[in-house]
Amino acid sequence: MLVLTSASSVAAGSGGGRSLEVLSQATSFKTVQADPATVAPGDELFIGGTVMQHATPHSQIGTFGIHCVATGAGGSQILCDAAYALPKGQITLEVLVASQPPQQFDAAITGGTGAYRNVRGSATVVTLSQTEDDVTFHLIGG
Repeated sequence: MLVLTSASSVAAGSGGGRSLEVLSQATSFKTVQADPATVAPGDELFIGGTVMQHATPHSQIGTFGIHCVATGAGGSQILCDAAYALPKGQITLEVLVASQPPQQFDAAITGGTGAYRNVRGSATVVTLSQTEDDVTFHLIGG
């Protein structure tokens, strides 16, 4: 699952970049599969939830939505798009990972709105549990 850091955790980074770390908590989960017994190309996964401040995990600062589609032979990979709605705008991500992703992976930041307009960079996602992720956005521009 993907996690995002709170705006209060924004710190200046090297090269004019900044980091934003949040905690994401899944509250809804839906799969659409042609055959529930196996993962196949075209199967879909939908996840929605809340974004919490990293420093105070019970303080909600936004929401997120993720849509994934199984690709590759036998659904061996999934292509996921995610959007994080935060107080100052949205940040969007895209990633191609194994259908059973590693505990930590990087996703590309594909854009944003509001304070995150014209932003680029990457997001490091660390899975904490089946429903929680720690997400650190490494923002450039915007």
